[in-house]
Amino acid sequence: MQKQNNKKILLLGLFVFLMAAMFPACGKEESEEIPEKVFSIDYSEEIEGLPSEQVICTQGSAWAITPVKGDFIYKITSGSGSLDLEEIEWHPAEGEYFIINIAERNGTLYAELYNQDEDTIEVRKYPAYGGWSDVITVKPEGEGWHTVGGGFFVDGNGNIYLVNGNTVICFDGAGNQTYRCELNGKICFFQENEEGNTECVTVEAKGVILYELKEDGAEEKWTWKESETVGKVHGIGSSEEGTLCLATDQELLFFERKSGSLLARTELVKLGVASVMSGYYDAEEGTLRLYESVGNRKGLRCSLLSEREASGEQRTELVYGMVGGVNADTTAGIWTAITAFNQENKDYYVSIKNYGSNLERLHADMAAGNGPDIIDMTYSEYYESYVKNGYLEDLTPYLEQLQFRDDIIWNVLDAYRIDGGLYIFVPQFMLEGLLNHPEYESTVEEWNMDTFLEFIEKNQWEKDLFGADGSPESLLRFLLYGRQEEFIDWERQTASFETEEFTDMLALCREYSEEYRANAEGWTYEEREWNTLYKTAIYGGMFYTYLFNVDIYGREYPIYGYPTLSGQTYGIAACSDSCAIYSGSSQKEGAWEFIESLLWESNQKYSGIANPGFPVRKSVLEEMAAEAGSEQLLSGGELLTITESEISILEDIIYNGNLSRTSIDQDIWSVIYEETAPYFAGDKSAEEVAHIIQSRVQMILQE
Repeated sequence: MQKQNNKKILLLGLFVFLMAAMFPACGKEESEEIPEKVFSIDYSEEIEGLPSEQVICTQGSAWAITPVKGDFIYKITSGSGSLDLEEIEWHPAEGEYFIINIAERNGTLYAELYNQDEDTIEVRKYPAYGGWSDVITVKPEGEGWHTVGGGFFVDGNGNIYLVNGNTVICFDGAGNQTYRCELNGKICFFQENEEGNTECVTVEAKGVILYELKEDGAEEKWTWKESETVGKVHGIGSSEEGTLCLATDQELLFFERKSGSLLARTELVKLGVASVMSGYYDAEEGTLRLYESVGNRKGLRCSLLSEREASGEQRTELVYGMVGGVNADTTAGIWTAITAFNQENKDYYVSIKNYGSNLERLHADMAAGNGPDIIDMTYSEYYESYVKNGYLEDLTPYLEQLQFRDDIIWNVLDAYRIDGGLYIFVPQFMLEGLLNHPEYESTVEEWNMDTFLEFIEKNQWEKDLFGADGSPESLLRFLLYGRQEEFIDWERQTASFETEEFTDMLALCREYSEEYRANAEGWTYEEREWNTLYKTAIYGGMFYTYLFNVDIYGREYPIYGYPTLSGQTYGIAACSDSCAIYSGSSQKEGAWEFIESLLWESNQKYSGIANPGFPVRKSVLEEMAAEAGSEQLLSGGELLTITESEISILEDIIYNGNLSRTSIDQDIWSVIYEETAPYFAGDKSAEEVAHIIQSRVQMILQE
């Protein structure tokens, strides 16, 4: 029995030894660094007014289609020092057609069209010498067939591959369906391998799959997994046999085609490139041609790059710590600014460390002295805490030497000063204010907290406040936007919540919640507008945003600030390109060079989906004001143009209004939110919760 136990122990020890030997090997393989393939831009040209939906590329040419109905197919070739653009008419003489996809094979252009009149998919071809001819016509099986850029391919034997969702259908040259394959993931593009077989690349949330398509089904050749979301994937043509090149939202990936091993990768933003749609890698020449969407997808840029040794990079890296989902999309303004900086600057380049929504990780890095050189301040509600903890560099010395110093709207930046220092830079901003219901507007003589409460008394809760959701916490947050300086003094590190003003505010919020009408949740837009006593209005990007409210409040309506005891304060919200310099950075001068680039006119004028703010430079804002008169907004079936008087209303607030940040320090708000809950539930008095809040906030301020 003892011998048997000894044998078991021996076998167990051997198993443990083998596992110990295996795991380090696995770890080494996983952590093995993938080589970087380094390129530098030799030439770049932007084609304005070409909002491309799909781009395909060969070694010598590219073709693009746009989302504009009936627009041409555009052939792009490199001429003498510039790009040549050829317009190719594709629309048949009769019928209502939409272009869905394009493909190329041996110099012949193919187009996949949808015939709306006949409800058919038609494939036509256009050889190098010109003239369209029909290839096949098939009946679509579902809406997925109509997806622009959804997948289309012609192989060397003339077989045609159409896509419906995640299904690939193969047709021969006569239009006969030969086979179909169901694939996992989103179909991205097709290619032909060295053996002449058709392959298809699909992408899942965190991985890429390569399939070989066969009549008896699709064979999964390999799957490559990534730790983060891959996003969109586009194919990059390559002259190098055995290499598969892909472009994701953020990098180029070079795979060994047969095994799926990742051979090299290139960070796109480091090159000054983003939103790649197509390209071609010439391994023999060591060149890379990329086509990227620019200007919020309003244009197309072609860049020619040359490959070089990684050791040849002489520039110093600046790390931009990106947070939040807003900036995850490469169309966001900050991506445009980073790529432009990386193209222009000879001494520094910006790389991105993506924290996503993991702010705890960012906070830990800063506390440990390992924070990124530049900090994304999308979550500006942590601004005060970051300053208090010494994480941010005071930008005042840099601003005093700023080239554009006299062109800055200091009234905006001054709203972010703490104890005389400015620790955040806000290149673009949103303006917030209140609109009084037209029923009470004519009686406004002086706007402050007394007037605000007077109208609530007159209204007797017949109308909603701010269009809030009925919760007392929502109203409390709105009210604190304008009055938080009454209760929180960051400079003196004192709190003042045990006051009659604060307990009165709590009582108002509880009364609002008790009087809130549940049927308000079912109101239409018009009903909500007419039943809102005070509406929160947000303006930014373009002056004509003022016109969004004229249907209810009339032309040249006044904008009020959040009420305070002595008057009012308008809200300033930092857009997602706002950032700061980490105080522990060893590259502060370089970090400032990047921040200063956010004042370039191209970055100040750019208004992305996630970054629709007013520029902080006066000259650019004045230019926008001058152009505003030519912009029109359709409202109530009528085309409206903003007047000079309406522009002046916004300008006067921006230049002369009392402005404050529309954010409350997250740590302090968490305390207020948590401790007021018992009062709103009727379990504690206002005085009790005010005392607790006073104590806890005071501790935060003095930590």
